[in-house]
Amino acid sequence: MSNTDNKASTANTTDASSALVLTYEDRNDSSIVRKSNELVQMAMYDMTLTQQKLMLHIFSMIRPTDTELPEYELSIYQFCKLCDIDPHSGRIYKYVANAIEEIANMKVRWVSVPGTQATRTFRWIDRAEINRETGRLHIWLDSALKPHLIQLKEFYTSFNIVYTLQMRSRYSIRVYELCKSYQNLYEQKKQQKKPLIWTLDTLKQQLSYPYEGWADVRRFILEQAKKEINGNTDILFDYEPSKRKYRKIVEISVSIEKAVDSVAQEALELTASKKKSGYKTRFKT
Repeated sequence: MSNTDNKASTANTTDASSALVLTYEDRNDSSIVRKSNELVQMAMYDMTLTQQKLMLHIFSMIRPTDTELPEYELSIYQFCKLCDIDPHSGRIYKYVANAIEEIANMKVRWVSVPGTQATRTFRWIDRAEINRETGRLHIWLDSALKPHLIQLKEFYTSFNIVYTLQMRSRYSIRVYELCKSYQNLYEQKKQQKKPLIWTLDTLKQQLSYPYEGWADVRRFILEQAKKEINGNTDILFDYEPSKRKYRKIVEISVSIEKAVDSVAQEALELTASKKKSGYKTRFKT
């Protein structure tokens, strides 16, 4: 091979490598997340509010035309903005490192499927790098996520993450995701005059909450989610107990109505404007 061929080969390799890097700036204000229904409904994990919002922003960087999971890059300053923390804090690099390390070490398990013996475990992040010199954060997602995020054609959930930015309960984000994933099924059952049923055992696995009694689940999960979803997003969420077992509520009937377009748009614009208003100096969990 000639020197010219070597140079051409090197250039092509460099171009291919650079094409696998997607920066936060490249997303052009895209705020739509697309996940397979399986990932939304079957994954079990316990993320803080900040960690969920960070991962949703990373997922929003994925384009419908992408065929691979590239390296994702964003500035530490942008990380602060996403997480509502003071970018001038002396603890910022330590905080970012801890947050990323926790996500990288976090196991994601699959909700068991009735009638099967299959189990599945993976991690959100394969590896990450924090560059103090450039002030940039580099993240590589676990390859197990590829079929659940890339080239989705059917059976997937999409939503605008702007609706989740003002949520203050980590459980509200997950309930919202679940509602969006079950929205079409709810409409089908509604036409058939059948209820959409969620079992509390499965919901506990999906949300990884510590509560056992119905009173706590209702107060800290369902009512909080209802408060943060209704009037602030593109859907209206409601529920009522539907089945008891030995006096214990084990199932709820869920309604997921579409919000009036004007209300949904107003909520979207209001949240987007608040996002630009500045940073809070407290660290969220």
